[in-house]
Order: sequence, then C-alpha cells, then structure tokens
Amino acid sequence: MAPLPKSRTNPDGSATIRVLSYNIRSMRDDTTALARVISACTPDLVLVQEAPRFFRWRKKLARLAAASGLVTLSGGATASGPALLCSLRATVEHTEDVLLPLTPGLHRRGFATAVVRFG
Repeated sequence: MAPLPKSRTNPDGSATIRVLSYNIRSMRDDTTALARVISACTPDLVLVQEAPRFFRWRKKLARLAAASGLVTLSGGATASGPALLCSLRATVEHTEDVLLPLTPGLHRRGFATAVVRFG
C-alpha cells in the first residue's frame, strides 16, 4: 500500500485531512494496541464504530482519545455506539448525538455528528 498524503492546509485555503474509520469492538481487545494503530495512522478525524456504551464509557473513550493524541468530539453511549475523535488541528463548530426511533426486537441505533473546520 502506498503511503497516504500528510494532512496539510493548501495555499488556496482548503485543507487535506486524514480520516480513519475503525470498529473498535467496544474496546474488548488490547486497548494499548488499539491506540498504537490509531496513532500510527495519524488521523485528523476518527469515525468509531462500536464505541464503549456502558459502565464508565466516557472515561474509556477519553483515555483512548488521549492515548492516540486526539480528543473526543461526540458519540459513545449518547449515540448508542458510534463516536467521533479528532485532532486539535480541528475547530469544532457543532456536535450533536441523535438516537433513532427504537425498533422492537433490535438494538438501539443512533449517530454522532459534528461540524468541524480545518485550516
């Protein structure tokens, strides 16, 4: 696989950012290795599936973000699983977690949203 371009602000004012999508399986695996993988990808924005949702979920997600050199934007239990992490390079304009209507017999669904500016 060829190396991905580095994040940068271009001369025209636009930004090139690195986005990582990762299913972290509720952090049931080696969390140190998980943080190493995220850090090695040097993302500006991480789209997390299956973020921690239960006991002390905020602390777990915050520790993962910090170990990866990122911060938590949105999501986790308040979005029923998905979460967003970002680098300090981003300026956060707005965040919101949305729960979808409950369907009997299925797990609760939701999504984490954010408006961020780079550059």
